Amino acid sequence: MISFRVDSEATAQSILNKTELVLYAESLGGVETLITYPVTQTHAEVPESQRLARGIDGKLFLEHNPLYCYTPLYTSAYKHTLAHFG
Repeated sequence: MISFRVDSEATAQSILNKTELVLYAESLGGVETLITYPVTQTHAEVPESQRLARGIDGKLFLEHNPLYCYTPLYTSAYKHTLAHFG
């Protein structure tokens, strides 16, 4: 799993609205490629002050991608994502 941040919550919402290559879901331990937005999913019930103290804000995403070991496939998907939101 990796985490990444975007420049604003507006960009985060754009990503969530346009995501097509990966599932927007919480991980249940499967092998699917997933993107998670902790502020509204996994950490939605955590008080905001505690989330922010741990760096969990509206700009943070988590990605679970079992394809990392298949670099050419992952690189292609990553380049498509960058082009789509670029």
